Amino acid sequence: MIKSTVTALLPHPACRVWDVLTGVEGYPRWRGGVSRAELTPDGFIEYAPGGFATRFTVTQRKEGALWGFVIENARLTGSWLGELRAVGDGTHVAFTEVVRPKNPLLIPLVKPYLRRQQRRFMEDLKAAL
Repeated sequence: MIKSTVTALLPHPACRVWDVLTGVEGYPRWRGGVSRAELTPDGFIEYAPGGFATRFTVTQRKEGALWGFVIENARLTGSWLGELRAVGDGTHVAFTEVVRPKNPLLIPLVKPYLRRQQRRFMEDLKAAL
């Protein structure tokens, strides 16, 4: 398993961060690399511009504080956990992703890819807020 965490202090109230973070239908408007998002009974599916699909099954949800899910696509499996904590007028966020590539030959490439994806997600989130 490959684990990576990204954190930030965002100058927005936790309720605002939560709404943008969990507003899956809006992902194509603000998330780079997401062309379409579809809600499912237990989570959602993200589609990359070429149609590559990733399924997210929600496993944890505490309004305004905690959102977690299992990740599954053709290349990897794993989990994601988003933690939000109010700090003054802002919100401290920590996003932890743990993945396992389905092809062991990809292991050396996954850590740098995961870090890039997390940084991109954080920058996209900041811009959306």
